[in-house]
Amino acid sequence: MTAHIKCHASKLLILATTFVTAAHLQAEANKRVLTMDDYARWQSVTSTKLSHDGNWVTYDYRKPEAEEDAADERNLQIKHLASDRIYQIPFAISPAFSDDSR
Repeated sequence: MTAHIKCHASKLLILATTFVTAAHLQAEANKRVLTMDDYARWQSVTSTKLSHDGNWVTYDYRKPEAEEDAADERNLQIKHLASDRIYQIPFAISPAFSDDSR
């Protein structure tokens, strides 16, 4: 490479780096600060199971401070993967599929 091409490439690299840094700083400035109310709404995903035929999945949402077997804190989801249909079963725990995936 000639010195002129190296200089031009260096300038382009500096310009690109400056643009990416500015875009990153703008994105950081637009982020909302989390509050204690935000933390109270967080939930964990647990009880994940996949049916033997791979057509169904179960999972449930649980508040982080809920006890593992506290059914009143749970909301079991059963999802049919081909149709994306979700069945919600409140207060359910410990899902299991039979050998024929029912």
